Amino acid sequence: EVVVEADEFPRSAVALLIGDWERSTSLPLSRQILQKEVAKASGLTLQQAEEILKWFECIDQEGTGLVDPSKLTGVIRRSNSGVLSDEEIDSMEQWINDFVKKPLDYIGFCKMYKKAPGSVQ
Repeated sequence: EVVVEADEFPRSAVALLIGDWERSTSLPLSRQILQKEVAKASGLTLQQAEEILKWFECIDQEGTGLVDPSKLTGVIRRSNSGVLSDEEIDSMEQWINDFVKKPLDYIGFCKMYKKAPGSVQ
């Protein structure tokens, strides 16, 4: 028996049905469902949701469906995408550490992105 809470259902339904989390996010139909549910839950457009889902998947290299705060800060620390100073990196990491208290799923990741200041986005 499996119990899925209502707010977790959009993320879990397809995986439960086919029994494979990684395949559930790569199948075209389930990808469209995931994209729509993520956009709806986070208030993003479908295009924004898809772009952020791609970022999420790059960070979630193990394919667990979750990204923890230390991975996010690690990506920022290794990134050279226009960050100008150590202070700016420290500020971005501080925001993530203050905002992200537990591992994020797709929806949580998109919600975090939407709430993030421009320097973190």
